[in-house]
Amino acid sequence: MNISPTSETGREVIARSHTLFKDMGGAVLNFQRLCHLFNVKDQNKGAEIAELLCRRDVHVLKHVYFFVDDSDAPFLLRDSIVHNYVRTGELYNPVTNELIPFDEADERIVIEFEVVE
Repeated sequence: MNISPTSETGREVIARSHTLFKDMGGAVLNFQRLCHLFNVKDQNKGAEIAELLCRRDVHVLKHVYFFVDDSDAPFLLRDSIVHNYVRTGELYNPVTNELIPFDEADERIVIEFEVVE
């Protein structure tokens, strides 16, 4: 179930985010950190909060995507690369430009959240 930004819960989450993220513009948070900041143990509830705060009309967080290579090094992925992957199912290594096997692609993408300034 999604949290509506106009619901009481939505307004509370948005107001709390402004307090929590004050002076954090540009900071990148992983999902666990986001859940910790909101004192949420349930991952589904954390996902609802992340989805709400990433909405264009709320504009508190934005998705940031990383590619993780074989040595666990993260590389920032441009939105256009992620959109292409969603449309075509093809993901290319951002360093070597090699096509990643389809069954490995989802495991190579990490989604984090940047606090909008």
